[in-house]
Amino acid sequence: MRIRCDKTGRITESEPRLQEGLNVLGRIHGVCNDAFELERISSMEQLREVSPARIDAAGPIVFIRKGGLAWAAPDITATRDLFYGKTPAGDWLIVDNLFSLAQEFPSLKVSRRLLLYFVRHGFLPAGEMFFPELRRVRVGSKLLFDKGIAREEETWSQDRLPRTYEGFKRAFSSVFEVYPFGQEAAISLSAGADSGLVAAVAVVKYGKRPLAITLVNPNQPLQINDIDAANAARVARYYGLEHALLELDWNNLRAERIKDVVGAMPLGAQLSLHHFLIGGEAARRGIKQLWHGEAADSVYNLGPTHKSWGGPLRRFYLTKEYWQGFPDIAGNRLVGSATRAFGQLGPLAWRAVHGQALRQPASFRELMDAFAAAEGTPPFPPKNAEKPNAFPEKLTTRQAREAFFDWKTRSFLPGRSLRIRYVVADHFGFEAAVPYTATNMLWFFRGLEMNWKDVFAPKRFIYRYLQELLGEKAYRDLYVHQEQRLPQRGSSLTWRQWQENMLSDTLVGQELREKAREALARFPKKLDCNLADVQHVLGLVWVHYVFAELEELGVAIEIIEDGLS
Repeated sequence: MRIRCDKTGRITESEPRLQEGLNVLGRIHGVCNDAFELERISSMEQLREVSPARIDAAGPIVFIRKGGLAWAAPDITATRDLFYGKTPAGDWLIVDNLFSLAQEFPSLKVSRRLLLYFVRHGFLPAGEMFFPELRRVRVGSKLLFDKGIAREEETWSQDRLPRTYEGFKRAFSSVFEVYPFGQEAAISLSAGADSGLVAAVAVVKYGKRPLAITLVNPNQPLQINDIDAANAARVARYYGLEHALLELDWNNLRAERIKDVVGAMPLGAQLSLHHFLIGGEAARRGIKQLWHGEAADSVYNLGPTHKSWGGPLRRFYLTKEYWQGFPDIAGNRLVGSATRAFGQLGPLAWRAVHGQALRQPASFRELMDAFAAAEGTPPFPPKNAEKPNAFPEKLTTRQAREAFFDWKTRSFLPGRSLRIRYVVADHFGFEAAVPYTATNMLWFFRGLEMNWKDVFAPKRFIYRYLQELLGEKAYRDLYVHQEQRLPQRGSSLTWRQWQENMLSDTLVGQELREKAREALARFPKKLDCNLADVQHVLGLVWVHYVFAELEELGVAIEIIEDGLS
């Protein structure tokens, strides 16, 4: 997509050609109603007055009025980015490809602060770019032109409707009724409940028989891979599904393949090579639609869903009961004070185990900042860190949930494993279906506040619906007693052990580290990075390929020191 406008928003160039009214540059499935159910669209006229945040589509959404750009927005699921910038010629360019916009500039500045954030996290803060001259429309916003000035306007709106289990069931099932679940469909099936519910709804509720595909790493085994290998096959057998078990050996992959991914998602560093193995198998079998249980953790519990001690701890700090102890959150002060007193155990436990002095966030604003900065650590600021000002106006706990959700979808989703699912699907020519991030489900999860129950029962609506569809006996057999049936290999690794081994012992790992070193050599000052950390290595590899592409386009790069010591 490429749209050029003058300063008033009048279109002077567009590819593809745009019609008057609403244009969806990608697949369009339906629209979210007020009950969080996805409805089919009978005609584009039906969407004339609908907010782009209500439209379920896989591509940018553009509205043309009298030959001018009324607004442009990325789809709410963030399947593709929408970039814009004022060119040296003085006009505005809106594109869905970063390099198409960047080549309009003879030179670009690069923020060293944001560069390091990207390397460490694999994504950028909401709407941010490496380059101050360029912009990315935030998910949940639309771009408008007002008297020659480009500005973004929120497309999310507030609602006060209750989020119930029955509402979750209706919302989730409606995705399967609107998306065309064809005969040539497959499910990326793990041993977990997220993909398990996708399979259960498809098979039990709607009578579908998709192919099940599971990827395992027998040569570089992770603990979770042993669970998938042993239990995903049992789940597929229970449903009577054909099951393709794919074995991945990282020694057979090459780092150069990542260059193709960077072109499609330049602002999201993701260990993505293995996804192409699943996509290739689906394409080889003639699959037209591949369903995933992706992103449920991020949109339901805002990230932490594992059941080891760290999971409940992180979820505790995301409950509305805990938030009521903040000065910028309205609510029951007695409840807030009690939970905050209990919350002191987190920093104390962390110091006892790791020797690092941390403290609880002093405000909801600082809590969000701490989660944004966390790298595999609890969301606590350092004990002696300066406390930022709280939000000037108090938020309700629902408003706080919405604000946290918006940060999550605007920063994390566009740069992580959800996006790579769409990149792989486009590469092989089939459709990726991700029901947990369908537009109506995002609306449902955005207002689903977490409470005490969610601390000890993460994603409880998902597990409850799965249990309802399977029955108590089958549910417990397939999803409760998994680890008791694992083979006694004694060789599977933790994530930290696995990433160290992958980077040092496999050819692709060694290639990735070499690319990372090349990226480090580009900078006049050393970046504080760890070449034994997969995320840091991938972030540097992404930077290497992005900057190499800009050099090929003749764009000069200047690193600016913007507050990074």
